[in-house]
Amino acid sequence: MVDVNTKGVNDAFERLSAAALQNADSEGNCIVDTNDLSTLLMAFTLSKQKNVNTYSSGEGVSHIVTQTLTDFNAKVE
Repeated sequence: MVDVNTKGVNDAFERLSAAALQNADSEGNCIVDTNDLSTLLMAFTLSKQKNVNTYSSGEGVSHIVTQTLTDFNAKVE
């Protein structure tokens, strides 16, 4: 398995999260950096195991945490 829990991937995730939270319009659309998006998609693809849906906190494992904008908004409120 490829370790994708790296500073670069975590930084890209943070920037994408910030863009979604701070720059979303009334329809939920936002502009994100394509390099950040492709980094996160690549990391997610590399971390997926065949036919297994495993999600965790990201600490000590090589899986990406998936959350929706609604999940983030619930934490902010």
